[in-house]
Amino acid sequence: MFNYDREQFSIRPLPEVPVASGYTHLDYSASVLSTRNNFTHLNKGSNVNPAFPGRWLYNVTTITGSMWNETRCLQFVKENNSTLKSWITEQLVYAVPCPCQLVLMLEDYEFTQKDEILPDIGTKFTHTTCYQSWFFSAYGIKQRCCYMFSRLQSQYPGAVAAEFENTTIASLLQEGYYQCCSPEGSQKYCHLYQQINPPDDCSRYTISDEVPVGDRRDSPQI
Repeated sequence: MFNYDREQFSIRPLPEVPVASGYTHLDYSASVLSTRNNFTHLNKGSNVNPAFPGRWLYNVTTITGSMWNETRCLQFVKENNSTLKSWITEQLVYAVPCPCQLVLMLEDYEFTQKDEILPDIGTKFTHTTCYQSWFFSAYGIKQRCCYMFSRLQSQYPGAVAAEFENTTIASLLQEGYYQCCSPEGSQKYCHLYQQINPPDDCSRYTISDEVPVGDRRDSPQI
């Protein structure tokens, strides 16, 4: 917004002094609004409605890729914070829980290592190892787990959530994750996406209490 005094506008530049009014853009280009030929009319004209002599208003908003994703993330949350959230909550009951520690995962033959679940795992997610179920379960769920320094990650962006066999939902969740939690973005609203599609926190995981055959006590020792 430019406001030029309507009573004491007394700029009188010397002939050798360049004259221009305007603003620059992020790429250092410029929008020149007046030059030496017409700058003296700035305090008389206006581009606002209703006209206010001496006031000039310009929209210089720049929408970055990150800002655009934040907007789409909020739209995703608004549209899916009810039905999809409830559906996922119901389905996760049937998902195989993640072991809480990597040492337990190494002994769990229901999973296979798959580090490419997280992009650029060697750079953005150092000391991280990821696993997923071998196959989709009868309920169409494939559990996925990522460990950093041997500990299960239960918060985005270092965590991953279960994958669903339903391609429509899988695509919707993948797009929502990119908009809300992508490491390339601001991750400002990642916590809202997590409320809809939470990673496993291993709260349902229990260590098998099966006793090895060699140590069983089915009969008294003589």
